[in-house]
Amino acid sequence: MPITSCNDDFKEIKKYFEETHNISIPFKSKNINTIKKTHETVYSYLIFKSKLKANNKANIFLSEMQSDYLQLMSLLLKGYDKLAMILLRDILENTLKFIYYFDHPIEFILLEDKNKNYISFEDLIRYVCEHPELKHHSEKLQLLSRIKTKYSELSKYIHSKDCNYMQLIKYLKQIKFNKIICDKFLVEFKQIHSTIMTLLILFLYEKYSLLSIPDRRFILNSISKADKRYLASL
Repeated sequence: MPITSCNDDFKEIKKYFEETHNISIPFKSKNINTIKKTHETVYSYLIFKSKLKANNKANIFLSEMQSDYLQLMSLLLKGYDKLAMILLRDILENTLKFIYYFDHPIEFILLEDKNKNYISFEDLIRYVCEHPELKHHSEKLQLLSRIKTKYSELSKYIHSKDCNYMQLIKYLKQIKFNKIICDKFLVEFKQIHSTIMTLLILFLYEKYSLLSIPDRRFILNSISKADKRYLASL
C-alpha cells in the first residue's frame, strides 16, 4: 500500500495536469490504475533520494535521475512515449555513473575534460558488477545480464532500430496519451526501476537501513518480488 504522502502527491499531480495542461483523459477510470502504478514507482525513488544522506559529489547523478523520473509522468500523460523510453536508458546509465564516481572523486573532477575522461558503458557496468561490495550480490541477482539486456533494448529507441522502436508521428493530433503504450512502458519501467533501486540499496545499504520502516517498506514494495525477497534476507 502506498504511504499517505504518495496518495496526497498523486492528487496534487492530477490537479496540476488537469488545471495547468488541460490533461484529463489519462485520469479516467479505465486508465487510472496504470497511471497510479507509474506514479508510485516514481514516488518511491523520490523518497529514496530525499531521505538518503549520501554526502558525495557524485550525487549529481542521483539528482539527474530525479529529474528523469519527474519528467516521465509528464511525457507519458502528453503522449511522448519514445522520449519516456529514452529517459529509462538515461536512468540506468546514471545509476552506474553514480556508483563509479562515488568511488572516484578525482575522475569526477576531471569530467570537465571531456576528451580525456570518457568512461564507456562497458567500463561502467564492469566496474559496478565487479565492485567488492556488489560482486556477490551481482552474481546472485544476475545484474550484469539484466543491465546489459535492458540497456541494449532501450538503445534501440535512440537509434530507431526498426518500426517497433519508432513513434512515427505524422501530425500533431496523434500526440496524445495511449493506454496500450503506457501499459508497455510500465512493464519496462518497473523492471528498470527494480534493477537500479536494488543496486543503489546494496551500494548504500548502511544509509538505506537508517530510513524509517514505512519508507523502506514503500521502497521495497516498488521493486520486483525476487529483488525484494533478496534484500529482505540480508
